[in-house]
This record gives sequence, structure tokens and C-alpha cells, in this order.
Amino acid sequence: MSGKDIVRVPTFVEGFDRLLCGGIPVGSNVLVTGVPGSMKSTFCYYILSKNAAHGKRSVFITLEQKRDKILLQAESMGMNKPENLVVGDIASFREQMGNGVEEDWLTFITLFLEKKKEEKWSDLSLVCIDSLNALYSLQRHEPTRNDLFAFFSELQKLGSTNLLVSEMPLTRDRYGQYGVEDFIVDGIFHLDINMIGNAVERTIQIVKMRATPHTLERYPFVFEDGMFHVLTLEGG
Repeated sequence: MSGKDIVRVPTFVEGFDRLLCGGIPVGSNVLVTGVPGSMKSTFCYYILSKNAAHGKRSVFITLEQKRDKILLQAESMGMNKPENLVVGDIASFREQMGNGVEEDWLTFITLFLEKKKEEKWSDLSLVCIDSLNALYSLQRHEPTRNDLFAFFSELQKLGSTNLLVSEMPLTRDRYGQYGVEDFIVDGIFHLDINMIGNAVERTIQIVKMRATPHTLERYPFVFEDGMFHVLTLEGG
């Protein structure tokens, strides 16, 4: 099966889906990483909201900000919440927690999604967890390599396409917090910020995407009039 024969989830980012042979392979775990301010969360919210507007059940889990703040920020950027997009924050999860959950949030998140899929979201298509760093910090004990393998494996069993936001270390020597994530995930999108004189240039790079032939080139990446654009030599 060639890269073009695989069922894919479009990002609706002009120029980017072409680089991905049409989009992200369905069922992939994708690390969306970058330094602070590189628009990782906004990028993921955009992909989920666009897919939700096209009828795909999408769930955005924020562990760093309150739900209302996420929605307000998105609206200010021209992204209204479609009916098929569910946005939940840490407070809403705490209300549904059982005994011992605070000790193992990695397990709780996957069990929560599995339960919701069985009860209500049988058509679950996309999930975003913002962010992995915040999720790890909620763990009573630092996650081991086996914990991370188990977590990503359970996410993949959902059958959804999962975008996992990760704050890249300032040393930029790895993409995930522990480095293990780099090898476990199916794909890595690296969003970056560069200074050119007094101007700020944002770039995006497909570091990794299984079942997808792609370049490792970094492309200018802009957000204008409520839309993301990746600027390629082909003009998008």
C-alpha cells in the first residue's frame, strides 16, 4: 500500500496536507512539539475544530488552562467551537475521578476516553492532549519507559488520531520531555520560532510520519484571517 492509499485525516492547513500526502494517517499518535510560543496548542485546536466542523467527533483535553480561556482565545482568533468538538479541562476531569486516579493520570486519561467512547462518543475521530508535560506533572511518580509505552499503546487502541502537545526542552536535544516519546509516536511535527533581524518567523517541520513519504525541510508557517498556511515553493 502506497502512502496515497492510506486513509488520512486532513489538517486543513493550506500547503501542509500536500506535504503529508493528504493528511495524517488515521489512528496515529502524533507529537506536536516546540518551544513556548510556537502556537502548538492553537495549531492542534485548529485541526480539531476544522475536522469537527466537517462532522468528525473531536475531543480537546487541556491540562494547563481552563476550558473557558481556551474557547475565548480560539474565538478571538476566528475559531468558533463546532458542535462536534468537546473541550474539557482538568476541573471537569476531577469531578469524574475515582479513588486513586490522582496517582495515575496516564491511566485515567485513557480509561476516561475509552468509557466515553463506549457510552457516548462511538464516532470518536480525533483527540488532543495539551500537554504531555502537564500530564506527567500530575503523576504521583515520574513515569517510567514502560508507563509511556503502555500509555501510547492504550491511546492507539482507541482508533482515533491523537495529537499530543509537548513542550520542547530549550536545549532542543529531543522532541519529547523524556526522549522516549520520539521513538514511540508515529509522527512528530516540530513548530519553531526564529529571529530574522527584528522579525519573528515561525516554521514547521515534519520530523517523522510513518507510512508517509515526506521531506525534512522546515517551512514558513503563518496564521492569517483565522487560517494556518504553510508556505512552500509550490505556493501551498
